[in-house]
Amino acid sequence: MAAVKAPSRNRRSLSALAGALALTAASIGVWAATATTAQAAALPTPDHVVVVVMENHAYTQVIGSSSAPYLNNTLKAGGANLTQSYGLTHPSEPNYYMLFSGSNQGRTDDSCVSVGSISAPNLASELIAAGKTWASWNESLPSQGSTTCSSGN
Repeated sequence: MAAVKAPSRNRRSLSALAGALALTAASIGVWAATATTAQAAALPTPDHVVVVVMENHAYTQVIGSSSAPYLNNTLKAGGANLTQSYGLTHPSEPNYYMLFSGSNQGRTDDSCVSVGSISAPNLASELIAAGKTWASWNESLPSQGSTTCSSGN
């Protein structure tokens, strides 16, 4: 059977149609990128974000407690109160890795970890890459900047 050659007029029409579709697709891509950029630009940029984790305390021991006036009268009043947040595993250390980096980083217990031994992307590395700063305050460290660790502490 011999191949049927389309008239050149139809080929030009198909070429024009293909070109128009490509231009439309490119235009949609530019529009989508512009919309995403505009949406991102419209998001508020907070001056500070404070995450408070009250481990080993019941909600009622913290929220409404006269022992935590700053947390209750300032932080809670100006922020979100996440009442349905739970640890994903026990013991607690892997939960902190998950909160900070989205993964337990292979941690399954509360044993000591050498400083710098885990280099996966995390909240701090993302903030630093974006030119932002961050800080961490932790209760019961032996001293400021301490890297001393004993299991469970």
